[in-house]
Amino acid sequence: MANRLNIDESQIDNTIWRYTNFAKFVDLLETKALFFANRKSFPDQYEGWHNALGANDHFDISNEGKLVDAPEPYDQRSARNSKGIKQIMGYHNDMILRSTGIQCWAMKQKDSNVMWKAYAGLSSAVAITSTPRRLLSSLKQNDTHQITYGLVDYIDYEKEKIPPDNIYSPLFKKADFFCEENEFRVCVTCKDDEQYIPQGDGFPVIVDLKRLITGVYISPMSQGWFSNLCAQICKRYGVDAPVRFSKIFSVPPGR
Repeated sequence: MANRLNIDESQIDNTIWRYTNFAKFVDLLETKALFFANRKSFPDQYEGWHNALGANDHFDISNEGKLVDAPEPYDQRSARNSKGIKQIMGYHNDMILRSTGIQCWAMKQKDSNVMWKAYAGLSSAVAITSTPRRLLSSLKQNDTHQITYGLVDYIDYEKEKIPPDNIYSPLFKKADFFCEENEFRVCVTCKDDEQYIPQGDGFPVIVDLKRLITGVYISPMSQGWFSNLCAQICKRYGVDAPVRFSKIFSVPPGR
């Protein structure tokens, strides 16, 4: 069963985009698998960082068994409790980061020139479209996969603390420098009944390509031969989704 964060049921069928270079696109078709990368491969150093575990952050357990801010006055007992709670939270945060792979998509109704530049380049690249519902249902899961999905929440890490009530929350926070991405992500944590299973740089997860892909878009700076090549490649691998040029640099009607 998948866990949902920061996304409403009404958004599950919205369009999501994944921008990538041609080599990675062919790899997806050849292996029939999406690669879930470990966050340490991401350039953003805030990825997965829990900023509520510092010396000035204090927690306690309420009578109802919930994690809450430590009440004032803050005495030695509170200090011992808070230290132990933060050690447990830090351990789980570290193990989740080691054993989780991430797939990042942009939830947008239209194509994005910013995303082409940031994640694919403007030539010899493609974007594929899907929806959260189709992406999740296309994944071939196994018993060790725990899936968490949702929209990323963009914050100022210097002004806003990540709530400690969900151990997966840090994976769905990013610095507000990246807010134009409007990222939807799926996290797969490898864990059996007893322990987390570290995964190195990441791992592939088999997908149903016909279920996953609703469209293939060709880089707005590519040439006609590249579009034909992509169409031939999709046909060879049984992808029947439409293949079309991005309209970003298209000629206005009547010009």
